[in-house]
Amino acid sequence: MKKFLVIFLILVTFFSCKNEQNNELVFNIYSAPKSIAPNKSSDTISLQVASTIYEGLLRLDDKNEIVGGLASSYAKEGNKYIFDIREGLKYSDGSNIELVDIRNAFLETLNKEYLSQYSNMLFVIKNGKEYYEGKVDEKELGVYIEDGKLIIELKEDVPYFTYLMTLPFTSPNIKGKYTGAFYIENLGDQEIKLVKNTNYWRSNEVKLEKFKYVYFSDFSTINNLIKNGSIDISRVDSELLDGNINSYYNGRIWYLDFNVFGDNVLNNVHLRNALSLSIDRQKYVDKIKKDGSKKALNLISDIFNYEPSYTISDIDVNKAKSELDIAKKELNTNDIKLEILAGNTPVEVKEVQYIQSQIKENLGLEFSVKVVPYKDRLANIKELKYDIALNTWSPKYDNPISILDRFTYKKKDVKVFNQKEFQNLLNEANKDILNSKSKIQQAEKLVLENMVVSPLYFSIENQYISKKVKNVVNHPIGNITDMSYMNFK
Repeated sequence: MKKFLVIFLILVTFFSCKNEQNNELVFNIYSAPKSIAPNKSSDTISLQVASTIYEGLLRLDDKNEIVGGLASSYAKEGNKYIFDIREGLKYSDGSNIELVDIRNAFLETLNKEYLSQYSNMLFVIKNGKEYYEGKVDEKELGVYIEDGKLIIELKEDVPYFTYLMTLPFTSPNIKGKYTGAFYIENLGDQEIKLVKNTNYWRSNEVKLEKFKYVYFSDFSTINNLIKNGSIDISRVDSELLDGNINSYYNGRIWYLDFNVFGDNVLNNVHLRNALSLSIDRQKYVDKIKKDGSKKALNLISDIFNYEPSYTISDIDVNKAKSELDIAKKELNTNDIKLEILAGNTPVEVKEVQYIQSQIKENLGLEFSVKVVPYKDRLANIKELKYDIALNTWSPKYDNPISILDRFTYKKKDVKVFNQKEFQNLLNEANKDILNSKSKIQQAEKLVLENMVVSPLYFSIENQYISKKVKNVVNHPIGNITDMSYMNFK
């Protein structure tokens, strides 16, 4: 009753604010961002917000082409990228954006103590990893200023480097100073109010004067808010809402994440195989998801024009039971009890209950379920406070390696597959452009054949868009909606 009252009061307040500001676009981003710092915004929700208020050296335009951002242009000489920074760049407060500020963004991201989620992406820079580990000083780092230009020198050229430069971590991170199309007017518990940054270099192209991000995760509530005209853009359950749905694949993979760190029963590959083989993925997407998601038997989506060389086996109950028998003998136990962790949204609750029922029905195992808010799910997984998790990962840049990066486990002791071999394959894929696909296929196979995780499905983004919203530009990789092109009438 108390929970219902709190939700009711939030909705009343929200409706009231909407009625007072019916000319303000409202974008529901599902939950509060973990961080709005440009170099700590690695989850998709945080990346959505950070990309709205910060701009990188380069950017994606309305055709998803890489164009100039803070840098007007760049030239390439071997492994060197030479960036010309725009003249007269200003922060949202009107102060000048200095070239040294942009260089400092790279130094901060590569500062180990800052704990940036993007630091490993910059290890492609000459001495990037060595600087991160404190083995060299900033004078030896391949990011420097020369003749009024920013020079970035790589160890070896990688095909996706310019895409990395579109991410917000290449923007200066100074409190209260924003480089993007909008700045934050107010950061609240239930919403973020944003205002057009008139000092942004292309502000004359930005149509929105103001808008706000709000956080609602219950699809029934979202549906009611949409029908009331109180939300203009939101991820939705397409089953609950007809019309005005913009759908696209973004490369996101959902999977069973096994805690294979430390000494526990899930270190047994036969147990992991049994659990994976017990799940009917086609029924999962057809009867549970019902939103256009595709079953996955590998990790890397065809959004990358990629074909796997290896896929896991689909549901096979007899083989699953056989694998479970082997696992019980090797573990010397018949009593296997584990907990499955998931988010507490209605959709995730429905999914994890399906997984629980499949394991019970096909293997006779009764696992408990723990559902927690989004932030707590991420924290539990990071702190290894789980047995099995319904987890997900989305690409941050336009290359299959951005999916496999998830499984490098830099700070965790992994015994269930050859981590060194896996990392070497990724390194070789970066170096050897001609044979990159083969190396990536081998690395993916290494994860899959050892059942480090069990792929479930590739998700689709179903986005409600009000008829009042025009010029919606989505960047599928990273799953970002670019607010700088949007109009609201």
